[in-house]
Amino acid sequence: ELYAELLDERGETHHLYRQGLGGGNRRLSLDLERWRGQLVRLRLGATGSGNGLVKLAGATLSGRSSLLRAEPGASRSEGEDPRPRLGRPDVFFILLDAARADAFGCYGGPRPTPALDDLAAEGTRFARALSAAPWTGQSVPSVFTGLYPDSVGIEHWSSRLPAATSTLAERMTAAGYRTVLWSQHPFYNRRGDLKRGFSEIASRPDKLRDTVPDPELFQAGDKPLFAFFHLLPPHTPYSPPEPFLGAYSSGYEGETPVDAFFLNSFPRRRDPAELGPEDRRYIRDRYLENAAFADSLVGRIVARLRDSGRYQDSLIVVLSDHGEAFLEHDRFMHGQRLYREFLHVPLIVKWPSRLIGFAPVIEDTVTLVDLLPTLLDGLGLATDGEHLQGISLLPAVFDRARTRRSIYSTTRTSTDPARPTHLRAALEVGEWKLVWDGATLETELYRLTDDPGELNDLSDQLPLQALLLEQMLLMRRALHQKTLAGFGGESAVEALDAETEERLRALGYL
Repeated sequence: ELYAELLDERGETHHLYRQGLGGGNRRLSLDLERWRGQLVRLRLGATGSGNGLVKLAGATLSGRSSLLRAEPGASRSEGEDPRPRLGRPDVFFILLDAARADAFGCYGGPRPTPALDDLAAEGTRFARALSAAPWTGQSVPSVFTGLYPDSVGIEHWSSRLPAATSTLAERMTAAGYRTVLWSQHPFYNRRGDLKRGFSEIASRPDKLRDTVPDPELFQAGDKPLFAFFHLLPPHTPYSPPEPFLGAYSSGYEGETPVDAFFLNSFPRRRDPAELGPEDRRYIRDRYLENAAFADSLVGRIVARLRDSGRYQDSLIVVLSDHGEAFLEHDRFMHGQRLYREFLHVPLIVKWPSRLIGFAPVIEDTVTLVDLLPTLLDGLGLATDGEHLQGISLLPAVFDRARTRRSIYSTTRTSTDPARPTHLRAALEVGEWKLVWDGATLETELYRLTDDPGELNDLSDQLPLQALLLEQMLLMRRALHQKTLAGFGGESAVEALDAETEERLRALGYL
């Protein structure tokens, strides 16, 4: 007899096929739609009383699930949809640096954040959005390209995007948009690769955080406007202006500093147990004050959009480049690890007013690498067969399609080009998450439904599950290296200038 069985994620066995084999060839077709998006093991076998030889040949998987593709992609052939879903709205990306999702009221945060909360109530909130990397130097290039950091060779602050990559701003310029970059972060200083495609660039000193773009920027013109605003709060230092400073932390009587150097070096220099509950609460409260300040800046930008008459018909995307840790895994700040506190970020989209029927909340896990393909899809911009590594989120938002697939993230831990990097990568598949250490080759396995904080490593208890996920992760890494080779190999590297080094050091990176 020839038989086929499937072992699902819960360990249950499902008998799919059993029939007498006989001689000759047998074509067998199995419908796996019921398990789409899950990690399963398929077992094919033959049994009988006599001797014989059974050979499996020509096995293929086909279907719509993105897990069946070696590298999930989004592409649109030219002329596929002459009526783009979004039309040609003004598009505003507002990035809050180091904003973890649960710092905001609409994500269950302990304090109200009215600007983000109102945008979430009016648009779509992505409940489980993950950054592709836990620090700016890798995550922002992935947003700009729709590609994972190791597919474009970004490892540290001196890395540059390959010349063959197309950035979001370049694509928007080609589509007839006026393109503006406005940033408080020194990251963009002297970075020609990130400035490609922007027709107007305004860089603000990172110490002048209490500023937003001038009203003149929002005035109507002959072209639709694409603007990318990078605000530094709530990134360290956690020192917002009044009335935010002290709003939640005024009762603290200790002397714990909250500067970047102390927080970044603390776990390496001192035992985390030295900080008591009040000290930890104080540090978190100072961060929440800074998050409230960041929310107020978003409110001021929204007010200027309303004053200019551009708000109603604009597409507004609020996001962060990465999260922020508070000793959940014995670390402060960000960059070193791939646990949820480092990667889970707010992602809120306010749609143009003419669009109706969108989902108010998307519960499936998405990645910031999805943003570029989503925008290209919505604007009807052709990619000429190019396969991006994210997917358009519009089917999930407007058609209620599921987006279940594997979600990848990576980090090089050391952002300093003078120090060796330490590779880590992670993969989420359904309820499972694997964290892989490239130096030790050790893995950690977490079941997110039971352990959302990723505290109970199951790799020793479930070695087969860990092995399967590790194989998937290594396959993804190999494909990313193939993508990088297609761009001409390793990305360019340029030395940091003294001013940028000093500013990055002040932010705790070097």
